[in-house]
Amino acid sequence: MTRHIVWDWNGTLINDVHAVVEATNSSLAPFDHPGLSIEEYRRRFRRPLRAFNEEILGIALTDEQWKGVCDRWSVDYRRRVPECNLYAHTIPALEAVRERGVTQSVLSMWQHHELCALVAKRELSPYFLQVQGSLVLESDHLKSR
Repeated sequence: MTRHIVWDWNGTLINDVHAVVEATNSSLAPFDHPGLSIEEYRRRFRRPLRAFNEEILGIALTDEQWKGVCDRWSVDYRRRVPECNLYAHTIPALEAVRERGVTQSVLSMWQHHELCALVAKRELSPYFLQVQGSLVLESDHLKSR
């Protein structure tokens, strides 16, 4: 019997794929990249993020260039995320799980304090025992992205 479910935030509960792809395109624009469609992004996406971006651009990024890509992505995504909606299935799914007596948490690679604010703003906090985003500073992610 399932006792606890951990939900992924991005792309599972919140429909942010357009914001992610538009932020990616914005971050690659200084390299004269024409941009990716959502379908192409989904087909080509992989980790680590730096390797994904280098593959898309067809070049190896210097640390300085990579920092610029990350900074532009973060600024653009933050600007777009308020317009992202929950998927239609989100509330019914959370309700159904709660009605079965199963506890729930939400997890994301997004910054912890920002994730908590997004969950609270959408009035989802009561569904979760824990909301957990990344506690690592964005600048520290540069080596692993």
